[in-house]
Amino acid sequence: ESSSSRTSHLLAASAGPAECESATLGDIVFLVDSSGSIGSENFATVRTFLRNVIENLDIGPDKVRVGLAQFGIDPKEEFLLTDPRDKESLLNAVDNISFLRSTSTNTGQALNFIRENYFSDIRTLPGQKVPQIAVVLTDGASNDDVDVPAFLLTQKGVLVFAIAVGKFNLDQLKMIANKPSEQFVFSIESFQALQDLANTMLKRVCTIMEAKRQGNILYVHLPFSQFYIVDFIIFCNELTCLTLYNQFGDPVFSSCSVCFLSALAEKFADIFFLVDNSLPARQFTQFRNELEKFSKQLDVAQSSYRIGLAQFDQDVKVEFFLNAHRTQAQSVRTIRNIKLRSQTGQSPNLAGALDYAAENFFRPENGGRANQGARQYLVVVLAKDSDDPVFFAAKRIKSEGVTIVGMSVNVGIERMLRFASDGYAFNNLRVTGLKDVVTVQEVELVSEDSKALKNADVVFIISDSDGTGPTNFQLIQTFLKSLISRLTVSQDRVRVGFVTYNDQPTAKAYLDSFQNRKEVLTFINTLSYSGGGTSTGAALSLAGTSIFPPGIRGSRKDVGKIAIVVTGGESDDEVRRPAEKIKEQGVMVIAVGVKNSIRAQLQEISGDPGRTFSISDYHFLKWIKNDILAQICGPMFTWLFFCSFFSTLFSDGRGLSVRSLRQHQQQRSPTPERVHCRHSEHPA
Repeated sequence: ESSSSRTSHLLAASAGPAECESATLGDIVFLVDSSGSIGSENFATVRTFLRNVIENLDIGPDKVRVGLAQFGIDPKEEFLLTDPRDKESLLNAVDNISFLRSTSTNTGQALNFIRENYFSDIRTLPGQKVPQIAVVLTDGASNDDVDVPAFLLTQKGVLVFAIAVGKFNLDQLKMIANKPSEQFVFSIESFQALQDLANTMLKRVCTIMEAKRQGNILYVHLPFSQFYIVDFIIFCNELTCLTLYNQFGDPVFSSCSVCFLSALAEKFADIFFLVDNSLPARQFTQFRNELEKFSKQLDVAQSSYRIGLAQFDQDVKVEFFLNAHRTQAQSVRTIRNIKLRSQTGQSPNLAGALDYAAENFFRPENGGRANQGARQYLVVVLAKDSDDPVFFAAKRIKSEGVTIVGMSVNVGIERMLRFASDGYAFNNLRVTGLKDVVTVQEVELVSEDSKALKNADVVFIISDSDGTGPTNFQLIQTFLKSLISRLTVSQDRVRVGFVTYNDQPTAKAYLDSFQNRKEVLTFINTLSYSGGGTSTGAALSLAGTSIFPPGIRGSRKDVGKIAIVVTGGESDDEVRRPAEKIKEQGVMVIAVGVKNSIRAQLQEISGDPGRTFSISDYHFLKWIKNDILAQICGPMFTWLFFCSFFSTLFSDGRGLSVRSLRQHQQQRSPTPERVHCRHSEHPA
């Protein structure tokens, strides 16, 4: 039996990976080196390798499509992605490809060839992201440059794998393939080893193909400064390592301890529709049909996406709140039966409707989940323009973290932007088009090392006075847990203590009370609201005399010391002197005031405007979490990216468009008393 037939038998006998069972959509182009150095026998092994890969893919015009090109001195088209083939005819085509025996290897020219001839028109399907993948197989170094052709190919959103056999140029392969190289470059000693590589590569290709289809691999443009735009890939591999690479292959951020892709794992949002009931009947019917389709597209349920709806003219009538429906079926049934309210002939009161929305739509008792981190959208559907003074009403809603979307056939975008958020005004009633607007992905990148304060004592000083109230105290507990979750709590690293206060302060936990983060999180759940006055000065004095001094219950001498004060009102006692005394001990004080707190008093407590946070509602505590963490740890603590991905498929076939990315980093200069977090090294 010949070597090639033995290889064929072994490859055909191998079972395909389970990952390919769910990878049912994608375009894959194989670019095969056909230079004379390969030899006819090894080329037969390549054919068998290709057969084995294709046999394990779900081939079809609306499923996985495959193209193939060979290259040597010049590239040669074998079959295109658009050639109509089922799996059997595709395998026959692979069997019939001829070895070129070319005298040179121009890989760069071949990469340009497949970009221009195979990936020129990116395939689009309604509501689907079609992954584009190229697999380059070569046995040697290229005789031409590959860096620019490879960059242009990846710029089109194509994921490039490279398979190298025998004597190859590793640096060149890394230029050809996507980053990280550990995931996209395969190197083997001989063509006979292709049989061992087949399943490994299939598993990798299918996993990444499905992840890209779902949006779990994110390509973004990151504005590092006002002058430069740098391309990044955010990649999570099987070991939950997360790495950001720029287009030159340089790792910019890495963590092998933690990989937070929070919104990918937990997508949810609150979406409330506010509909002008002077809509013409035909437009209302169109809107209702679109809304029904929209609710079917999203996973509408209490634990995921929630929808509410109200109509307005001179007043507002709520059809259903965010927590009205427990299942998608209930939501669809209600939407289908909604009727347009009878029209009064009076001009709709848009400003009043927005005020009502701010007061009622997103309240927790009505199903709003701002305190759980849900993104919130108010979609205003207009029949005609309004001269109402809407600016302040809209500003109030936006200040609470709600994105306002404007939709109208008859009102211009510029007029809608008087109340709508920038970029969220649409001259149509295609509610289904909002699917990609509300499925914004938030990626929070925090490494285990960089989320750890290095040897710090942190004391939380929390008001449970009448100015706070029991409901808001629960929001404080949620806020505390979110902060603690970002700290590495242990007796060797970050120690944590707690003081609560009303008329009198009480030391609830000392710096030797907890051995780990889990114990702290459990303790926070046991805190209870008491009520009473607001003696913030006394609470600072207690922390300064009974918790922070070295030698008292776990307090250490040569570590950073931080006090975080959260209060809901003006202090009943004097705060300046107690705050000065605690800062004289080397304690950095961060002051957070809510509602009735006086900013001047908060600044007396912290001594620094940069460490003073004044917010109008306890629900906004979540918005300042990262600012506080940046103050604690320094600017390198957190890189928080809000990646707004709009996967609208353009009619010109360009595919997925990344509309915006905002990088939020604290730029304040570190003070001498700031405790810095150690940034992690790149994984080996």
